Amino acid sequence: MRTSLAAILILVSSWCCATEEFPVRGMTICGDEAIPSVELKFIGANNIEIESASDGSFELRMIAGEYTLFAFAEGYNFYTEVIQVRSAVDLVIEMSALEETLSEAIVTIKHLASEMDFLRPVEGTAI
Repeated sequence: MRTSLAAILILVSSWCCATEEFPVRGMTICGDEAIPSVELKFIGANNIEIESASDGSFELRMIAGEYTLFAFAEGYNFYTEVIQVRSAVDLVIEMSALEETLSEAIVTIKHLASEMDFLRPVEGTAI
């Protein structure tokens, strides 16, 4: 009976530790400026999606484990990072602005008469 009780206590205590939640806080910035409304996805032990506040801050609670963080914001490059949650975590997500540059492109239109001639034998036929 004592052995069974000890085994149950060990299982319950290990389950409680495995599902312990820790605070994860952070800021989304570009240089010295906060970036509002950044979509954050944490993929791992449990998948979480949140959006940063108007001042670029965010806060949530996550169970212990390894997560891949993805951050998306209009006008900024995609951001990714692997994080370990074993205690409270403070993050600074430094995003970079998209550069709007155009490269030169040359478009040529080429028409070969033989392309249309290829279709002539089946023109006017039906299935």
